[in-house]
Formats: sequence, structure tokens, C-alpha cells
Amino acid sequence: MHKTMNMLLILIAMISTGSCSYKDKDTNTKSESSQIVDIDIEKGLKQEIGVLNLSDAVSSLEIVPLEFTDKSAIKDIYNIGITENDIVTTSYRQLLHFSKDGKFLNEIGRFGNGPEEYSNTYYCMIRGNHKDVYILTGQGVKAFNFDGRFKREASKQKYADMFSGFESKPLYFSNHFFLHDKLPLDSPKNDFWSLALVDSAFNIQKKFYNPDYIDRYPDMLKEENRLNHSYLKNHWAEHFLNDSYYDNTFKIKYYGVDTIYQFNDEKLRFDPIYSLSFGERPAFEMAHSWIKEPAFFKYLWVYDFYEVKDFIYFLAGKGDVVYTIRYNKRNREIKVRKDKSKIRETLFPGTNLTYRRLNREFKLTNDISGGVDFVVDYKTPEGYWVSVCQPSDLLKKINIEELKKSEVKDRAARDKLVKILTNLSEDDNPVLFIAKLK
Repeated sequence: MHKTMNMLLILIAMISTGSCSYKDKDTNTKSESSQIVDIDIEKGLKQEIGVLNLSDAVSSLEIVPLEFTDKSAIKDIYNIGITENDIVTTSYRQLLHFSKDGKFLNEIGRFGNGPEEYSNTYYCMIRGNHKDVYILTGQGVKAFNFDGRFKREASKQKYADMFSGFESKPLYFSNHFFLHDKLPLDSPKNDFWSLALVDSAFNIQKKFYNPDYIDRYPDMLKEENRLNHSYLKNHWAEHFLNDSYYDNTFKIKYYGVDTIYQFNDEKLRFDPIYSLSFGERPAFEMAHSWIKEPAFFKYLWVYDFYEVKDFIYFLAGKGDVVYTIRYNKRNREIKVRKDKSKIRETLFPGTNLTYRRLNREFKLTNDISGGVDFVVDYKTPEGYWVSVCQPSDLLKKINIEELKKSEVKDRAARDKLVKILTNLSEDDNPVLFIAKLK
């Protein structure tokens, strides 16, 4: 989730104090294979291209307006799950189950304080192949079936006992549960693991560490690098690690690290598979500071990666330019689309500190149905990319008459979009563009 001003205010409200000790750690990313592919991203920036098409990455596109009823009104979607027949959306205190064509079916679980209810939803993990949802609450983890019934209380551990960061989450791959903890936002704990393999009760079985932090634990424990009013400027932070589940593999890239790792299901470890070259790198303190100085944006920074059959896409930025980079896995050719953007600056309330962020989106030209660019908001373990479009944006950006005449790969999808737009109201629920990866 992108941080908003409300999130920043919440973080300050959650400040606490504590102490911990430093221990040497291993990254658990050793490999018996030397077959690591080098990708020179910086060099590839010279290979500019005007258009990167969605059809190069996906085999089909479904356009699904989510049904609006008095029980299924949606403001914001925080996470989404897609199966062959189901759509599950989650937002604050609301989990909704729709059919694949967008018909509202039922609410999942119920808001409340009872043993089979949830009072808050820090994060929801959707397991499409099991048709269930795990809700991370302040008092533990609860599981519900897609039909809304309570399934089990997976863990009674409090959120603060499981994580040290405010934005942390569970992950799931190949019958394995994981926990992802970001760089601490308040008082550090004893152990700075980034990812942990856990059992079905969410007890940690094995820990994995961001290799960029191994030699910096002592500095992380310093008071000036914790989140509090006095030392807010020095606070170290990170974004979520990047993950990909293409073709039944689980790949990750730790924040600030130039390597992509793949999970070894047999040996329960992450092996390096791709090595990325970015060029000159910012100092660790500059890259990990929550309050980014203008100098940080002078460096090329890779924000995420997206894998499909023939390509790996990278979303990167430098200055006020966003780069969409397509790496061909077969011939190692790189093509790059550049988009002018801007660095958003927000003055933090009650201080003279400015929060800076490059406005960026991973988007491809929608040559399948036409209309608007396809912006990847979610990538699911089931092999889908999902773009969530608000009705007001679609009605504002798309000229229906021009859309009718546009040349596209799938005329049926284009005609369906025309029909949806013709009957769409700004008060309706979001429209989902669901792309099936090749």
C-alpha cells in the first residue's frame, strides 16, 4: 500500500519504547549452483521503445464490474484474490466474495469482538486454491472460508509479538506459510529477520535475512534510528520486499538488494537466480531513510519486478523519470519505456520535514481491449494481474466513441468495455481488469 498522510499520523500515534541485543545472522541464501543470470539494467536504459504492450505478457483479459448493493459497497481495495470462479476483495473491516463475473455472493466473516469475528484487519492473505482467507488482526490470525464461515483460529499471537513493523503481512506459497516483517517502525526487537517460514499455527520455523542489513545491526539498535519525535529524520524504513509467483515459483527481491532469489521447496531456502546491475548506488543511510533527501532521487532505483513467460519487467525510477524495463529471458534483450513523472512532497505535520516519493506505476499499453493503460495493482499467486479502476476515472479518461473505433487484439473485450461504460455510474463499485499471464 502507498503511504498516505493518514498512515503517517497513525505511525506517530503508535510510538513505543524498548530494547534488544545484537546477534550475528546468516542470510540463508546460499546456493549450490553458479548459474546466476546477470541483468545490466543501467546499460539497458539506452534501449528505448515507445510502447510496451499488455498482449506481450498476458494471454487474456477479463473486464469485471463488481456488483454494487447495500451490502457490497466498496471504497478502497487493500488486497484481492482471484480463482477460476471467485473474486475476493478486502478492505478495512470488510471482506467481500464475488463470482468471477462480478456478482456479489456474500460477506466473509463478521466485524466484532467475538471468537469467530474480527475487530480489525491489519492484512488479509487469500489462498485461492484452498478457497479461504486468513485475517491478520491485532489479537491473532483467523481463517474463514470463501462462503463466509469461520474456519479456525490459526494463531493467538498478538500482532506486536509477531512483528516489529506496522506494515507487515503473511504470505503463502506451495502449502507454506511465511511472515514478512519490514524494517521496524518503532522499537526494534532482538531479531531483524525480513521473512520467516512458519507452521500452520504461525510459529516461526526458519528465518531469512535481508543481506543488506547483516553488518548494520548495531546501528539499527541506536536510539537515533528508532521512530520517535526527536529523531524522526533519522528513522530507517523500507518498502515491502518484491515477490513473484509466476509458473509455480516463489521469487523475492529484498529492499535495496541487487539480487532476485527463488525459493527452494525441497531444501527450504532461497537461492540467488538473477543478479541486477543498477550502476552507482546511494549510501545505505540515504536509501533507507524514511525521510528521503532530494539527492536520493539522483540514483537509479528499482522498485519492483514482474515475471511472465518470456519476460521480466522492472519498475524503476531516476530523478522525475519512471522506467518500465522489459528483459527478454530468451535472448537477454532489454527494451525500456520512459515516462515523465514527479516527486511528490508532503510536509510532515508539526515538523519542518518533507516526505518525498516518486509517483510511479507499472503500466502497459492495453492493446487487448483498449481504453486506458493497464496498471498492475495486484499480482496474485494464481497467475493473474489485476488493475482496479474507479468508475470516475474510467468515465473521465475514456471517450466511448473513440473506443468503439479503436483497433484492438480482442474486439469482444473492447465491446464489453463499451457496454460497461455506457451503463456505468460514478457511484458504482470499481471495475476490475483481470489479466491471465501467459
